[in-house]
Amino acid sequence: YLQSSRKLTGQLREAVAAGDADGVRTAAHALKSSSANVGATALAEIARQLEALGRDGQLLPARALADQLIAEQRRVVSALQAEKAAA
Repeated sequence: YLQSSRKLTGQLREAVAAGDADGVRTAAHALKSSSANVGATALAEIARQLEALGRDGQLLPARALADQLIAEQRRVVSALQAEKAAA
């Protein structure tokens, strides 16, 4: 998850920058599922919203939400790394 979420977050950022609504939808969908699987519910919810925006072609609101997702993904990764180090 640590590596794949970074890759998917990068893909999402690139899709938003390129105006690629389907790319936003695809990356957000994958992030939603994998984040939910590791218990990152806030991240999964942001990804769900981005997936819907991508599906609807609404890229302007997706830009701000993508920034939120990136910040939350970093927080989740830090928490998982700390948990892994403590184990």
